Amino acid sequence: MYTLLIVDDEAHLVDSLADTIPWQELGVTNVYKAYSAYEAMERLQRQTIDVVLTDIRMPGMNGLELAEQIHHRWNKTKCILLTGHADFEYAQKAVQHQAADYLLKPVSDEEAMASVHKALHRLKQQWEEISSYKNAMQTLQEHLPVLRAGLLNELVQGSKVSREQLAGKLGMYDLPFKPGDDASLMMVRLEEEFSSYDYSSVSLVQYAVGNMAEEQFGGDFHLWMCKDPHDYLLCLCKPAHPESVTREQLQSAVESHAAALQEHIKTYLKGSASVHVSSVFLFPEELSLTYDLSVSAIRRKAGSARHVFLAGSSEDEGVPSTLKILYEPPTLHHLLEMGRWNDLEGKLNKIYAELEQCSSHTQDHLLEALFYISNSFAYIVHKNGRRLSEYIGRDFEALLDLGSFRTIARMREWSARVLEQLKLETEDETRWNRVSVVKQVQRFIEEQLSKDVSLQTIAEHVFLHPVYLSKVYKLETGESLSDYIFRVRMEKAAYLLIHSDLKIYEITAQLGYQNPQYFIKMFRKQYGTTPQEYRDRQVPRLPSQ
Repeated sequence: MYTLLIVDDEAHLVDSLADTIPWQELGVTNVYKAYSAYEAMERLQRQTIDVVLTDIRMPGMNGLELAEQIHHRWNKTKCILLTGHADFEYAQKAVQHQAADYLLKPVSDEEAMASVHKALHRLKQQWEEISSYKNAMQTLQEHLPVLRAGLLNELVQGSKVSREQLAGKLGMYDLPFKPGDDASLMMVRLEEEFSSYDYSSVSLVQYAVGNMAEEQFGGDFHLWMCKDPHDYLLCLCKPAHPESVTREQLQSAVESHAAALQEHIKTYLKGSASVHVSSVFLFPEELSLTYDLSVSAIRRKAGSARHVFLAGSSEDEGVPSTLKILYEPPTLHHLLEMGRWNDLEGKLNKIYAELEQCSSHTQDHLLEALFYISNSFAYIVHKNGRRLSEYIGRDFEALLDLGSFRTIARMREWSARVLEQLKLETEDETRWNRVSVVKQVQRFIEEQLSKDVSLQTIAEHVFLHPVYLSKVYKLETGESLSDYIFRVRMEKAAYLLIHSDLKIYEITAQLGYQNPQYFIKMFRKQYGTTPQEYRDRQVPRLPSQ
C-alpha cells in the first residue's frame, strides 16, 4: 500500500532500520534502501516513494539538500530527517519549510514507526482531500468538453450502454439529451483548402466551426459535438422545445441552419466544407446506424467533390452490410493480448449471433468473420514467436480449405476448439515462464549472495519490473523474495558455522552483510542465539561402533 525509502551512508544503520522494524504493520509493503542521496534520487526517479527517512550528514549531497529536491520534484513524498544534536537547529528549520518530521539519533524502533505513521497519515489526508467530492466535481467541470466528445464518439461507434447508464452519464456531463429524444446528426467535412494546415491550425479551425454552429443554431437547438476518427465534425442536434416541433419541421430547420453554416465557413474561414444532415432518428438506439449511413453518403455521393450539401439517410440505397460486433471494442486482438478468455468466448458468441440474425447472410459475411477471427488468432501466436500450425494442429489445415466453413455452426465449432487450445497453450507457457524466472532468480541469488542481491538488481538481471517480479515470485513459491533471500543467508550461515572454521566477520562478508554486528542481530532473530553460541552448541558426532 505504501513505500518507504531509508537513506544513510552507514549501511548497517540502513539495513537495521529496513529489516528489523515491522513496517508492514503501518501498511508499508515495500522498503527500499539507499546509501547516498544520489542513490536515493535514482530510486525516486524510478519508483513512487511515499516516505523518505534520511540522515542529514552524508558526503556529497546531504539530507537537507535531498529533502529540498524531494519537495520541489516529488511534493507528495514526505521526508523525515535523522539528525544528531549538532544539526538539531537545521532540522527544525527544514521542518518549517518542507520536511515532515525529524528524529534525533539514536532512533528507537518505536520513534521511527511513530514518525512514519504520522507522515503516512498526513499523506492519506492529502490524497483524501484531492479525491474529495468537491475537487472531483471541479475536475469534472474542467474536463467536460473532452468527456462529452468522448461519450458521443463512443455512441456513434456503436458502444453498448444501457439506458440507465447513459441517462446517468448525460446528467453527470450536463447534456440536455435523454434516451427517446428525436434528433438529427450533422456531419461537416473540411476540405482541401485546410489540408495544408498543421495540426494546431486545423484544430483551431474545427473549434471555430463549432463556435459558428453554436451561434447559427442559436437558442432553437441543443447541440452536442465531437470529432470522429475520420476528422469529420459531428453535431447532434435536438430542438430546445421538442413539444412544439414535428419531425418534418425538425428536419427542415436543421437542414436550413446547416446550409447557412456551410456558407459561413466559406465566407469567414476562406475554405469549403461538405455537409451531410441525416434524417430524424431516435436517440440513442438509431445513432450508430445513422452515423454509418452519413459516412457512407459522404463517401459515395460527395466523393472528391467540394462544397457538397447532402440530406437524408439514403436508406433506399441499402444499409451498410459490414458486421458491426466484429469490430466493436474491445476487439479480439485486445482480448487475446490481455488473456481475458471468458470475454473472448462472449465476444465470439456475439459475432455468431449477429451472423445468425442477418436476414440474408452470405458467404461473404462468413469469410469476413473467418478472416478476422483467424487473423486475431495468428496475431497473438506470432507475437509469442510461434507458428499458428504449432498451436492448433489439424485445425490449421481447415483454414487451407475454405469450403470447410460453409455454415455458421462449423465456424463456431472450429473457433471454440482453437480458442480452447490457445488458452491451454498460453497458460502452460505462462506457467513455464514463471517457473523459469523463479529458477533464474534463485540461481542468481546463490551466485551473488556475497554481492548485491537487492530486488532492483535481481529484477534487472531477469529483465522484469521489480513489482511484477515480486508478485510472480510470491505467486509461484508462496514466499516473498525478501524472505527467501533472508532464509538462504541464514541457512548458509548455519552451514558455515558448523562445517567451516571461518571467522564470524568472514561469514558476514560471504553472506553479503557489511557489518558483523548487524549479521549477529539478524542471526539471533532467526535462531534465538548468537552465531558463536550456535557454533559452540554443536557437538561432534562420534562414529557408530
